[in-house]
Order: sequence, then C-alpha cells, then structure tokens
Amino acid sequence: AAEGGHYTLVTIDTDQPAESELDRLGKHFLGEVHKMANPQHELRGTY
Repeated sequence: AAEGGHYTLVTIDTDQPAESELDRLGKHFLGEVHKMANPQHELRGTY
C-alpha cells in the first residue's frame, strides 16, 4: 500500500572538519521540527 503524507529531502554537506557536530545539529533540528508538527512525537537518541 502506498504511504500518504509529505516528504522533504534535507541534505547537509560540508568540506570542513567536525562533520559529526554538523550531523548532530541537523538531526536535532529535524527532530524539533517533527515535534512541532506532531506534538505526540518523542525524540529518540541524544541529539
């Protein structure tokens, strides 16, 4: 069965050191956006 809803592709890219920090911040941001869109959503992980 096809899934409903909207999909957004977000790409974060850098040529600088500390990519893991950028990755962590990107995941945290997207988690917060998800919580705003769906207040019942619980974040998993330590972003």
